[in-house]
Amino acid sequence: MMRWHRIIGLITGILIVVLALSGIALTHSTQLGLDRRTITAPWLLSWMGAQSDAEIYFYALGPHSVAILDDRVFFDGVMIAQTLEGGVGAVKIANAIAVAGKSEILLLTENGALIERVTALPVPVTGIGVTQDGRVAVALTPDLVFTSDDALLEWRQVNDQPVIWAAPGLIPAAIREQILQGHRGAGLSTERIMLELHSGRIFGNYGPWLMDGAALAMLALAATGVTGWIRGRKRGDGSDAR
Repeated sequence: MMRWHRIIGLITGILIVVLALSGIALTHSTQLGLDRRTITAPWLLSWMGAQSDAEIYFYALGPHSVAILDDRVFFDGVMIAQTLEGGVGAVKIANAIAVAGKSEILLLTENGALIERVTALPVPVTGIGVTQDGRVAVALTPDLVFTSDDALLEWRQVNDQPVIWAAPGLIPAAIREQILQGHRGAGLSTERIMLELHSGRIFGNYGPWLMDGAALAMLALAATGVTGWIRGRKRGDGSDAR
């Protein structure tokens, strides 16, 4: 019994320390200011799912730029309020910028303000471009291309019409860092990290089970310890009686 007591203690020692220290920290969270302190370490944000590993698609449009990360759109490195599912590309048209997703187009002013969402268009969009006369073109497949009228209200299929298709370019390092900072926000509070650590969720899907196992191991340690002590007392009483 004492041998198993020592083995369980060695295996669960680290998890018990984590449980104890994180529990103490959460108990005094307000006094320690854990809810006010944030952590922005990229590796930790990525591990906890607060930072995207998706590729940033960057489009230089004259003096301005549009970038797409996940379902977020960034104008000149600043995240706009509108989301866009399945970002496809962005093009400059007369006095406006068209940013395409697979099922809609965000029409922005030259300063990045939303003019309207265009949802009445052929879908699913796989590419966006501009014709030689400045009209928006969308591709569903390489051989299925539609162009719009000036108001992006009517679409017609075209064949063999030259189109300049949007293609992502190299993103400047400064804008990339600005986009990543905007995407992850102010970071994660230390209190949330302690909660994730205490519950075991920081270790992944099986983390809570791991912490449950540590809690059960603590009970087993108590049981084996008490049992060993009782048996030791009994042996001692027996020897005294003899």
